[in-house]
Amino acid sequence: MSASSTPQSSAAKQVSWRDASMIIALVLVWGFFAVASDKFLTSRNLSMLAIELSITAILAFGMLLVLLPGLIDLSYPHHQRG
Repeated sequence: MSASSTPQSSAAKQVSWRDASMIIALVLVWGFFAVASDKFLTSRNLSMLAIELSITAILAFGMLLVLLPGLIDLSYPHHQRG
């Protein structure tokens, strides 16, 4: 039984590392800009970033609501000739 549980646990570790790497990259980019510019973490700049990102977030959420239940299929069609 331990042999069958080992691949699952290693797959779970890979997924969690992939997810964590994106968060680490985001924190590193945020930290770089916070150090490089004294105006990055101001309330005006953060509110402007929120306004700019809200449009993309709304569009992405709409796409999620269409793709998640399977209302549209983006896979490549495999037609058989015969």
